[in-house]
Amino acid sequence: MEPPPATPYIGGMDDETRAAFARIDRWFELSQEQFISFRDEVRGGLGELRGEVGELRGAVDALGSRMDRLEQRVDALGSRMDRLEQRVDALSGTVDALGGRMDRLELEMRERFISVDDQLRAARASDALLLERLAEVRDQSARQGERLDRVETGIADMNMRVDSLADDMRQRFRLVNERLGSAA
Repeated sequence: MEPPPATPYIGGMDDETRAAFARIDRWFELSQEQFISFRDEVRGGLGELRGEVGELRGAVDALGSRMDRLEQRVDALGSRMDRLEQRVDALSGTVDALGGRMDRLELEMRERFISVDDQLRAARASDALLLERLAEVRDQSARQGERLDRVETGIADMNMRVDSLADDMRQRFRLVNERLGSAA
């Protein structure tokens, strides 16, 4: 058998070769269009992520300032508690002083021949007044303690929310890094 006649390569290609090159060219054009589209999507997603990260940073900064204000309030409550304790100590001193006065009054009344019943009634009235004042101070101290407990609970809840937000941010950064790593 005789080989098919060779067509000269110079000056032209046969139709089948041209069609094959045209298909290859079209495939490269489609691949390039798909790549450009994917690249634009990744850039858009990256821009959105940057915006979200900026928003998260703003939220974290706001939470930080709220935490600072809460710490200031806790410090203020602590100083109020210290003042209340000082007042209780002062009242205890007053009670002791009144006890001394009662002792002196008792002695003075004995010297003046006042009846024991009258002395006891006066002492009981004074004791009752002191006990009422002491009960008021204790109630104030208990209310301040409850407020402090609520503030501490609020701070613990805020810490949990900040930790949750931090976990979300870490997860988003991991996703961004994974996307960037797979895109590269």
